[in-house]
Amino acid sequence: MLNAADIKQLKQVNVSRDAAKTKDRIKEVYEPAKRAQKQAVVDLSGQNRNSLYRAERTGNASAKIIVPLAQVFNVSPEWLAGVSDEKGECTDEALANFLTPLGYAKLFGAAAAPKAPKAPKAPKEPKVKAKKAAPKAPKAAPKAAKAPKAPKAPKAAPKAKPVAAEKPIAAEKPQVVSSESFTINITPQMRKAVESLDLESATHLLTALFLRARIGGEAQKLCDVVKYCLLS
Repeated sequence: MLNAADIKQLKQVNVSRDAAKTKDRIKEVYEPAKRAQKQAVVDLSGQNRNSLYRAERTGNASAKIIVPLAQVFNVSPEWLAGVSDEKGECTDEALANFLTPLGYAKLFGAAAAPKAPKAPKAPKEPKVKAKKAAPKAPKAAPKAAKAPKAPKAPKAAPKAKPVAAEKPIAAEKPQVVSSESFTINITPQMRKAVESLDLESATHLLTALFLRARIGGEAQKLCDVVKYCLLS
């Protein structure tokens, strides 16, 4: 049988093969048990009562719970885990059959199989250095340097072309835009300012002109000229 120190080495992972069977079988042995037996399971497993109730309720139980239950109630651990349907008894052989496949053979003194000795490595062959090749024959003497060519006579400087005098730019005459009631002399400066206007600025400018035209005076005449230009 395993003591508390041995059981402490067991991992706390589910080992049940059939949760429904484990649930019913834990309930069968644990519920009618005396208080002292339940306490013995707690002491041996190192788990609290909540862990035991959870295993009874879900059927998921670790070896830390299966083994103490099997030892205290003298039933097969494989029967509790749903591996076997024979209730049996809890013996050292039954415990070994249950825990050895789970990787706990060392708890029963079963030594691991010795590893096969590694084959000795083959000795490395000594490397043979290749003989150096015979020295190359010395290169032939360098050819005599060619005589430098005589420098060519410098070309005559190109004749300077006479720079034509710039023709004076004739002053642009102002364009006259007129209607029957109003005349505007458009100067080059005014034309340049008009050409630089974008669509949004021109729209704002016309809106301002029409608003001022409502007052009358020169703005009214200027508005008539703009309408005349747009409709002509």
